[in-house]
Amino acid sequence: MLGYQHESEVLGKHIHDSFIIPVPMAALPAEECKAYCAYQINQSTNVSDEVFWRKDGAAIPVEYCRIPSYLTV
Repeated sequence: MLGYQHESEVLGKHIHDSFIIPVPMAALPAEECKAYCAYQINQSTNVSDEVFWRKDGAAIPVEYCRIPSYLTV
C-alpha cells in the first residue's frame, strides 16, 4: 500500500519520519503527531483525518486506531 518493496526499506526507521508526516509540513515534530502522542500516553485513539505518504510521495487518506497492548490481553 505504501510502495515499499522490501522490509529492509522500513525496518529500523521511525514511523513518524517515514510516512506519517505530511510532506508540506515536514517540520511537524513527533510530539505533535496524533499517533505518536497516543503511543506516548498509552491511551486508545481513533484518527480519521490524516494521510500516510507513499514512497513515491503520493498521499493516502487513512483512518487508524491505536489500542494499548494492556487493553488487548
